[in-house]
Amino acid sequence: MKKFEVCFEFHDDLQRRYLVPELLDKQEPGVTGEFTPKDCLNFEYHYNILPEGMLPRFVVRSHARSKGPERWRTGVVLEFEGSRALVKADVQSRKTFISITGPAGGRRRLLAVIRSDLERIHGDIKKLQVTEIVPVPGRPEAVVPYAKLKALEQSGIRKFIEVFGSDVVELDVQNLLNGVDIEGSRSREGELDRRAEAVRLFYSYSHKDETLRGEMETHLKLLHRQGLISAWHDRKIAAGEEWKDQIDKNLEAAEK
Repeated sequence: MKKFEVCFEFHDDLQRRYLVPELLDKQEPGVTGEFTPKDCLNFEYHYNILPEGMLPRFVVRSHARSKGPERWRTGVVLEFEGSRALVKADVQSRKTFISITGPAGGRRRLLAVIRSDLERIHGDIKKLQVTEIVPVPGRPEAVVPYAKLKALEQSGIRKFIEVFGSDVVELDVQNLLNGVDIEGSRSREGELDRRAEAVRLFYSYSHKDETLRGEMETHLKLLHRQGLISAWHDRKIAAGEEWKDQIDKNLEAAEK
């Protein structure tokens, strides 16, 4: 169950207790009221269909950055480097909402970690169609697709006009993108070279120290998102693969 991200173990508990997020209550804790969209860095994912088990799986992947009372079946509150994030899913509207408080740089770094985990989960779900959405700062009800902003940037367009209700608003492409991306994660110049030169890491650890490995991996995800490293550990071995062959192969390929 741990391998398929259905549950996680409390490693600081001598009784070897486990938590299965899909068995948690759906009721949101009162702490969610602290995240006012107009005061937060916001990001959204819109889906053709939102599997009910997706957010529980995210809760498992991110459990090292959350506390017991701040986890529920469709959401979680995370802490990282002085910033806090509310991540919750609305199955009926087929959307996942992210709201982050804290210092500006810390918000973007935490968002990068969250996006990294969610994108890994998205990639494992066949036929899932996902649209990344950037809410406009100061008016969270106004949103722009992330892919549109990237296309405009790559075309050299710096500003564009959008109509939200009865308002006509001029938006700055780079301001919107830089508000949700960490430095170096979006540059296309030399992108293939950077991927080829990414340092390949291999995690060697005892499973009793998996929580510590998860904490380290959280920080390294930022380097991974910038294309500077690629990392591997035994939890990435897929069902049916020979574990020894996979470990030997990735250990031999590793540079660190």
